[in-house]
Amino acid sequence: MEQLGETIFNRIMRGGVAVGDAGIAINARHQGCLQNAAEFCSAAKRSIEDGLSAEFIAVELRAALDAVGEVVGKVDSEELLGVIFGAFCIGK
Repeated sequence: MEQLGETIFNRIMRGGVAVGDAGIAINARHQGCLQNAAEFCSAAKRSIEDGLSAEFIAVELRAALDAVGEVVGKVDSEELLGVIFGAFCIGK
């Protein structure tokens, strides 16, 4: 796990991840999620370079993880309930 973490960090910090890498997505929604994740990672990198505090960096990294989570199936239960009730409930 340590080596994986170092590899991910090095790819992001050395510019080895490009928005074009998201082209492997299965569909447009996945591609959009991965593109958002890449943008959040870029924002985190800029925050590190600008010397911002860890809290600001953590916000960007959490957003990147959430974007990837949308692709791999991590679902926010409140959001899911909103979609279900918005699409299927008739007559409140």
